[in-house]
Amino acid sequence: MRQSSLLPILLSASFLVSSCKGVGDYKFDTVTFVISKPIPPAAGPQPGIHIDTNTKVSSITGGTVKSTKPYAIAVDFTDDTFTYAEAEFTKVTVTYADGTNDPGAAALKLPISIPARRYETTNSMAGGRIVKTKLRVISGKIPGSITRDKPLTLRIEGNLIKDDGTKIPFAIKQNYTVTIDKTTKPWGDVMQDR
Repeated sequence: MRQSSLLPILLSASFLVSSCKGVGDYKFDTVTFVISKPIPPAAGPQPGIHIDTNTKVSSITGGTVKSTKPYAIAVDFTDDTFTYAEAEFTKVTVTYADGTNDPGAAALKLPISIPARRYETTNSMAGGRIVKTKLRVISGKIPGSITRDKPLTLRIEGNLIKDDGTKIPFAIKQNYTVTIDKTTKPWGDVMQDR
């Protein structure tokens, strides 16, 4: 879970307990992987990726916010053409700055396939008009791929596979630095930061 995806949880908490007594501090023990070099534009379609650090909040009124190893590679691809059936991952390599490869990524049973699912969005427009948009989403995780809180290079190869079986290859290379947060913050400051 990206730290930014904690926002809805923490905002909901602020509405529920803003007038309650006994709201406590949050003790953070989190890791964030940050892309360290600009990503060149892809030559063709490819999924977006980020590192999911399994960050959980223990309580809406204070407690802990903690990342838990091993981390996953999260995958997202939106298909508004309705032509892609799945994403297939044939190579996943995690290399740390010291040159070692992560055993979690090395142990993956490849290829890993993530099927597309149908998705519908509903938006209100001016004049009360409702607009529904249908699309396909390829979204999932490659679990247990990253076991260290260290800068790394992530290399992924695979294919986006169309309904007719056509394979569109992709190759992703991203470099990450690591930010570690081991602080304690008052509940009100956490809500203000979000």
